[in-house]
Amino acid sequence: MLRGSLFRSPPRVRNEQLFALGVILIELAYEAPLHSLQKPTDVASHDDQNTDYYIADRVRLTVSSMLGPTYADLIRKCIHCDFGRGDDLEDPALQESFYVEVVRGLEELEAKFDAFGLGG
Repeated sequence: MLRGSLFRSPPRVRNEQLFALGVILIELAYEAPLHSLQKPTDVASHDDQNTDYYIADRVRLTVSSMLGPTYADLIRKCIHCDFGRGDDLEDPALQESFYVEVVRGLEELEAKFDAFGLGG
């Protein structure tokens, strides 16, 4: 059997744009590109199309200790497209949830960081 023929898992990323934002948030937290955070356990020979997903899903768990649980939860929502509104960003319900949960959430975090003198 050829590598990757019948054993490839379907892509785990539900929404490419939201996943990319989650990756950017991870890269900002770690001040490093996502691929530099890769470990051997993130790659399965038959499932290499999901490597970025596995890296992001693993490292999002440690972001909480760096920037707090709220930031880590925003990453989770983005990489999993977990807004309870499907995965089509053209859907106004998902757009609204994204705005309320992510955009406002980031604004609130920025205000808190500024209040503690941690803003840029």
